[in-house]
Amino acid sequence: MSGNFRVWAAVDLLGGKAVRLRQGRPETAWVVSEDPVALAQRWQEGGVAGVHVVDLDAALGLGHNRPVVAALCRELSVPVQVGGGVRSAEAYRELRALGATRVVVGSLAVREPKTIQLLAAEDPEGLVVAADSRQGVVVTGGWAEASSWSPADFAREVRRLGCRHLLVTAVDLDGTGDGPDFPLLRRVLHAFGPGVLASGGVGRLEELRFLAAMARDGLEGVVVGTALATGQLTFADIAQVQGA
Repeated sequence: MSGNFRVWAAVDLLGGKAVRLRQGRPETAWVVSEDPVALAQRWQEGGVAGVHVVDLDAALGLGHNRPVVAALCRELSVPVQVGGGVRSAEAYRELRALGATRVVVGSLAVREPKTIQLLAAEDPEGLVVAADSRQGVVVTGGWAEASSWSPADFAREVRRLGCRHLLVTAVDLDGTGDGPDFPLLRRVLHAFGPGVLASGGVGRLEELRFLAAMARDGLEGVVVGTALATGQLTFADIAQVQGA
């Protein structure tokens, strides 16, 4: 295990509520909590290293949850990482100004690499690029649009642009509890190097342990959502892999 390996709890926002999706599909949404801030505070008290917030309304072009995001940044003492619909440098800076420790961009990285290069130079520790992978390609626009990039090639390119942090989500496995896509993670780690954060499919303590062992190859942590919400993973499990 590695003391540097961190578990982030996912809080996905839709219509002001905390929800979970299966395989990134909006029609599968189910409500975890009517009060996302209280939920995140419970995760924090349980020992997660950070909270990963996705504004699904913004990602899907349905509006935004900025007041909830602001409250999460204000009320939590652990790092808050925010993504979803961040499609301009202005939107990125607005979220950082709200108090987000790190901001995740996906579509912007595919469409405007020069903007990513600028943000990476301006705010290297605040920027996280998302490589959302479905059926072997990077997807954007709320996971609905396939790009021409393989995850590994995309990882190599954003590293070249100066990015230090990459969030890799296996969208096909997200919310399933069927296990992470370990081959995908290995390919991306080989291409990107240290600074990769995993997401999608984690459902068992054994999987968390395996991911924590990958810290020696540069895996900095994992985002866990559905397994925490359903009790499939416990705070005691998280404490084990974080070396608490």
